[in-house]
Amino acid sequence: MGSVPESNLRVILHIDLDCFYCQVEQKRLGIPREKPVAVQQWEGLIAVNYAARAAGITRHMRVAEARQKCPELICCHVQTLGDSGQDGGTVGPPPAKDRTMQKACLERYRQASQAIILLLRSLAPQAVTEKASIDEVYMDVTAIVDAEMRSRNGVPLQSVDSFAWGGIVLGGGPLAVHNEFDRRLAVGACIACRLRGAVFDKLDFTCSAGVAGNKLLAKVASAMNKPNQQTVVPPRAVASLMKDLPLKKLRNFGGKLGEQLGVLGCTTAGEVAALPHAKLVDAFGAARTHSILEAVAGRSTESVEVKDKPQSMLACKSFEPTSSKEGITRWINILAEELASRMAGDYELHARRPRNLVVHYRCGFKGGERSRSAPMPRAPPKGTVLAPAIAELAGLIFWKVVEAGGVLPTTRLAISARDFYDTPHSEQEDSIMHFMMPGNGRTDDSAGHAQHAPSAPRPPSKPRNTIKQDHAAVDGQAARDDSQAHACADANAEEPAGSGEGRGALSGFEGVSVESQRRILRDIHLERDRQNRHPPVTAAGSVSNSSAASHGKRGRPPGAAAEAKAAKPGKQMRISSLFVKK
Repeated sequence: MGSVPESNLRVILHIDLDCFYCQVEQKRLGIPREKPVAVQQWEGLIAVNYAARAAGITRHMRVAEARQKCPELICCHVQTLGDSGQDGGTVGPPPAKDRTMQKACLERYRQASQAIILLLRSLAPQAVTEKASIDEVYMDVTAIVDAEMRSRNGVPLQSVDSFAWGGIVLGGGPLAVHNEFDRRLAVGACIACRLRGAVFDKLDFTCSAGVAGNKLLAKVASAMNKPNQQTVVPPRAVASLMKDLPLKKLRNFGGKLGEQLGVLGCTTAGEVAALPHAKLVDAFGAARTHSILEAVAGRSTESVEVKDKPQSMLACKSFEPTSSKEGITRWINILAEELASRMAGDYELHARRPRNLVVHYRCGFKGGERSRSAPMPRAPPKGTVLAPAIAELAGLIFWKVVEAGGVLPTTRLAISARDFYDTPHSEQEDSIMHFMMPGNGRTDDSAGHAQHAPSAPRPPSKPRNTIKQDHAAVDGQAARDDSQAHACADANAEEPAGSGEGRGALSGFEGVSVESQRRILRDIHLERDRQNRHPPVTAAGSVSNSSAASHGKRGRPPGAAAEAKAAKPGKQMRISSLFVKK
């Protein structure tokens, strides 16, 4: 198997939060790190920390079984919405949760994730940061490494950090100070530890990291020595790393591709590389065979791309088949509240609004999901659409579908916002300033422990008669669209979930009150007029760089050593000397 060419001078980090959901709950509720903790959703566990894993607890285990294995296990239920479910998880026996009347909400984890992304970007504005999921981030720190290497021109090689910051070098032995790529990885390892230290010092979260020349190797490395450690992959270690690497640890090699390679007798990357080339071509074709062989050899040219804004937002709930108008309307209201809250938080952070609202629905358990879309109701000045307006429009859409037949009984409902556009500069500045004001970037839990997660305040619910007052507050200079052609396109055409542009208005809604139709059409016209007068622009600007101190010996916070020892026994080759700072 080949290795990564040393002429490749990129330095990529993959930062992975350790048992993220559990850490969020431990911080929120003041639970000591050494305590076994699990996050539950209804009767199943969706996250388990390392202390609980040491006691034999695993994800997806039933709560009753987990408590039998570990009586001291602390289970924290995810936040729930509906019928006294707003309080979320607590320590000890959780309050009664009824999945038939409540829905799970993961917003507190999204907020904590966003706080971490903001911190990483503020500390390393020259890096390219890509949010890979709620608990992992890629960072291309090549530009920072270049700058630090230039600043050390003439400094003796021994001062280059070959063995610092509590990390592990694959392949054994020190990084080679005479090798340029090894030196660059050493600088990258220092950057990774400074970032990890800042995340712990400022937000109280531990994370692990992988440092390598591409995204594929960095992700593999970050998972090798968890928790709260980092792993460096020099070029000479790639072949031995990939030889015995299980395919399931390679991104995109699970699922169908992994099953197909399993049929060929392969369970590791090395076994795939050893297959006759013709056999792979027969099974996958020439082009796909090339990409497979590149991946199992540890080679990747995939770039790190800026990704921090979700393309869409969705609130959904599955339930037993129901045709109850009262019950369905209740779920629509709950979903609208959740979606409005998320949109408000996104507006504060990114100063943007969605163009379209989509209602997704499913009839029975075997039927496929369908959807209909319409333009999003008008937002108030310098804000986002409120929950009552979302619920009203979603209800109009759904019950019109019901009139056409074939929907009831329903087993799943969802409301999503999509096709976001940036607001004018004036709104962007106000939004960012509001987010940065003291108190707007943190919330307090019931125990008095402060969280530094960006808040997404829930818009206050308003009675229906106040919606008219909001409509009257629109800028008086907004001109009506001179044609209703934009408002009578094909919004009623049923489409598969996630398809179509959804730019049509609500045409053909027989049975809907004239007042409601006029209000919705007016919102559509005014929003389009606003967009015509203020074309979408992209916010520009950067956050000033700042430094972060290391957090303890070998870059590990107090209490983490015991947790790491319980999770991974045995000695490792560790980086030992400190980085010589400017």
